[in-house]
Parts: sequence; C-alpha cells; structure tokens
Amino acid sequence: MRYYPCRELLLTDVKKKLRDMVIKEKNETWLLSLHGIYKYVNENLMIYKLNLNEKDHLLKDYINNMDFIVSPNTWKRIEVRHNIPLAGRKINVKTYYFSPNSKSKFKFVMEVYDTGKIDYYFSSPEESDDYSLKEDICSFLNALT
Repeated sequence: MRYYPCRELLLTDVKKKLRDMVIKEKNETWLLSLHGIYKYVNENLMIYKLNLNEKDHLLKDYINNMDFIVSPNTWKRIEVRHNIPLAGRKINVKTYYFSPNSKSKFKFVMEVYDTGKIDYYFSSPEESDDYSLKEDICSFLNALT
C-alpha cells in the first residue's frame, strides 16, 4: 500500500535529514505511452500498466492531524515487449528508498523526475491501523520537519 500525505513535505536536504536511515537509489529511463510505461528490466523491455482494481481512500487526521490518501494501486509488470511504441515520452527517474533498517518492509519513497516534478509516499504492506506503521510514518515526518 502507498500512503500519500495530504500536506506538502519539506524535501530540501532530504538525504541529510534522513542520514540515519538506510538509503538506496535507483536510476531508470521510462517511456510513457498510451499503453503504459515501458522500461528495461535485465535487458528485457517490459510494459507496466496501472492496476486500478481497488479504490483509494482517505484517512482523516491519521497522524499529527494530517490526512493521508491510501492507494493500493500500483504499476504491474505485464509482459515482455519486443518493440517500442511509435508515440511516447521519455523521462528519467531517480528513485530514493529510505527505510529504518535493511530488513524493514516500510519505506519512504521519493521519485525525482527530470521534468522537475517530485512524487513521494510511504510504502508498507501493513494495514493502516497497524501501530508500528503509524510510529514509522511519524518518525519520518518528524525527521523531515
């Protein structure tokens, strides 16, 4: 599940603010098309489509009087493709993964696009009422402010 804060977070010097966390970085090139996102995985051109089977929902005053949107929707790998679409837009994406420790399934994810846009969210398999999830999100929010 993805947990999106409904308030803008101050992301300047995020690596410095979260220096005590485990940090992983990944650079990718995506091709956005009408059919989905194309990207290479282990030298195979894969297409990803947005899974819209479940609805997003709002958590009012979830943590520190902040609302969150919970989204189960993710990009799912569909199949290998052997050609790129005729129309599409290429973008470069640098993704940062911050987690409390190397074995944690909880992550703060920040995607930085070459267009200057930034997407960020908390990712966890835990349900929203899980106490440790709330504690993890709260500690990240405190570190970012």
